[in-house]
Amino acid sequence: ADQIGELAQIPGIESIKDSGGDAGALTHVRERFGNTLQIANGWDILTYFGLSYGLKASVWGAANIFPELAVELFNSIAVRGDLEAGRKIWSKIVPVLSVLDAESYTARVKAASALVGLETGPSRPPISLQKVDLPLPLAPSSATRSSGARLRSRPVRTIRSP
Repeated sequence: ADQIGELAQIPGIESIKDSGGDAGALTHVRERFGNTLQIANGWDILTYFGLSYGLKASVWGAANIFPELAVELFNSIAVRGDLEAGRKIWSKIVPVLSVLDAESYTARVKAASALVGLETGPSRPPISLQKVDLPLPLAPSSATRSSGARLRSRPVRTIRSP
């Protein structure tokens, strides 16, 4: 926390990303430096917590998998302050995050992104993933993504990588 305080004093530093995955530490940072710095949550499973606690930014890889739900979540909580609507959206997202967090997070996010038509390239060694089964709240076809058509939320279903 002392390092964050030192950074906050440097002209031009306006925000930080907390990727620690510790809600207590994120709370402490927000309380101590929230008036000086914009604090961004960087741990996917803490996104609902961070937004409902007043953070105005979140950096999460899983948002690549369901961008519309991520925007809906942000708008519901951070813009409108509607925690109940946010909870309903969050309940669609959590099953995916649970699978992503199981192991090899980066490889799983990349595999899931590819499943919805967003090619990210391979993970660097030693991280790799041969197959992933994810319950996705939205899974646009590659034709939909490449045509530029607006993606629509669909009921949760499981899709598998080859």
